[in-house]
Amino acid sequence: MKLGVIAGMKSTDALLCQALEQAGHTLAIIHPRIPVSEWIPWLTRRIRERGFSTLIGNLLLAGVLRFERSKESLFKHSPWELVGKRPPRWQAVQARAYACADEEEMIQLLKGTEMVVMLDAFRLSHRLFRSLSRPCIQVIWGSVPDFMGDSGGYWAYLERKPVVVTLVERGTQFDRLSVVAKFTVETGAHETLRTIKVKQAAALERHLSSFLSVPRAASTEAKTEQVTCRHFYAPTAWTYLLRRAPSSHPLPLYAGRTSVCAVNLPK
Repeated sequence: MKLGVIAGMKSTDALLCQALEQAGHTLAIIHPRIPVSEWIPWLTRRIRERGFSTLIGNLLLAGVLRFERSKESLFKHSPWELVGKRPPRWQAVQARAYACADEEEMIQLLKGTEMVVMLDAFRLSHRLFRSLSRPCIQVIWGSVPDFMGDSGGYWAYLERKPVVVTLVERGTQFDRLSVVAKFTVETGAHETLRTIKVKQAAALERHLSSFLSVPRAASTEAKTEQVTCRHFYAPTAWTYLLRRAPSSHPLPLYAGRTSVCAVNLPK
């Protein structure tokens, strides 16, 4: 099957692209980029929604994670050792990758694909996916509908809830989520953003390809419900450094937001 894969540059995305290629799929990989002209509107929106101090905390978090990676490189230790793997590298992916800042260009690149797999698509508009008229499978890095968002698994861990990675099919108008499969990962007493994401990706790697033929029938075998969805954002640097283990403390107000979603839940 020819797949369009929308991915970030993380090693977890590289692992999943390798798994899809090894399963015999042909990939067209797109790395979304925010155009320079949209940086100021994007930053303004983030400040309005979450506050200036939260934005600064998120920027500092990037530095903390970079320090973690440097320390791991220095001491020859990687979170991938927890799942018995060597760190995946994009150089091992055979498919051509395109760095795109323009959604019209993305639409053209995805026209020849049979299905779109979204590993990292939170910056893209719903208009893009509505124009594709093909199945869209999205990886939710948490449990639907309770811990959605790229950092959903991390916040679930802090709340002492199961850490899950979910596969969903998006409706043709991008207005409905059909849950295809959920995979629960085992966590320890001390996890980080990166160890949680590595464990989620490793759990998904084993099953992703086999579920790509399932979603077409998912909507006819599930019941649609209007439910409250909790969408979570990345933590600030100070939250990340101070809260290294699950606790009974409430999550910070900036952590996420709620909305009403149409979700097809398996019977």
